[in-house]
Amino acid sequence: MPPKTLPPQAKLNLILAYFHTTGTAHSIKDLEKSLPGAAGISPMVVKDFLTALSDEGLIRVEKIGSGNWYWSFKSDEKKHKGRVLEGLEKELVKLGKAIEDVKAALVKEGIEEEELELRREMAGKIEELKKMKGEMEEELKICDPRAMDKKRIEIGEMKVKVNMCTDDLYALESYVREATNNDREKLEACRKMFGMEEELEYV
Repeated sequence: MPPKTLPPQAKLNLILAYFHTTGTAHSIKDLEKSLPGAAGISPMVVKDFLTALSDEGLIRVEKIGSGNWYWSFKSDEKKHKGRVLEGLEKELVKLGKAIEDVKAALVKEGIEEEELELRREMAGKIEELKKMKGEMEEELKICDPRAMDKKRIEIGEMKVKVNMCTDDLYALESYVREATNNDREKLEACRKMFGMEEELEYV
């Protein structure tokens, strides 16, 4: 029995091979008994696999009497592949004609292959220039006097805030000195807690 872990397509191929090997028509009841062992599928999904093969035209199904009968011969598969190939060949001819029509229309408009190539190159250069323009605009923002003035104001405000924090830390240190009678150990512990250096400099 094939392993049940096979992918669905492999199981479909095994079912099709079973039909070709037996070379006869089967009722749904017969297939629900034989296909689980032949293709490693559950009896519950036999109809699903048969429907998939029927939709692809790989097996034939006819209602005879009170039930459906299924079969597929090697010759049927060959015919199916022939029809698929014929359809692809027709599609290829269509695409070829469409390409020729487009080329003819371009020539009629005076657009030759060389000009099309030139247009493609120009479009690429335009994209490069757009990218360079974006990069230069970013650099210009950095060098913009108004942006620099704004940065100076922000730096000035930050300096004031830093110096205010420094004042607060010195005030805290003074309070600890008084509260601990200048106990060096407690003073050092306080400094470490707040990340204070020996001497804090004003900005």
